Amino acid sequence: MVLESTFNFLFGWAVNISSTFAIFFITVIATLFSTLVYKFTTKQKMIKELKEETKKLNKEMRASTNNPKRMKEIEKQLWSHNMTLMKQNLIPMIVTIIPFLLLFGWLRITFTDYIEPLFNYFGWFGTYLIMTLILSLVFRKILKVY
Repeated sequence: MVLESTFNFLFGWAVNISSTFAIFFITVIATLFSTLVYKFTTKQKMIKELKEETKKLNKEMRASTNNPKRMKEIEKQLWSHNMTLMKQNLIPMIVTIIPFLLLFGWLRITFTDYIEPLFNYFGWFGTYLIMTLILSLVFRKILKVY
């Protein structure tokens, strides 16, 4: 298969070193790719402003629990902000979904039979997921992604 041989060419050397190292290396590359796509396909300034406005509206909503009419108005604004944020998040998701589905297919084929201490507890997918959560926070902070 062309796809399998391509991924073997790109990441096979890492698998030969250690399966844990390979998962870590692939996770770094995939998370960095995902973060960069998100940063450059979204309007970062608008997202930052919407998130700040959402925080203010949430505080205002908590303060006006005795005023149902005002809470409804705030809720409408929050829905509007959330819909705008969802639209912004849709573009990077569409851009990254095919490469990630292909990568996960290869990872499943490659790491099904590997047994190492980290994999025993979580498997390759759990290991990838935990590392992605941590690395995503780090990359977003470093690259100032909102």
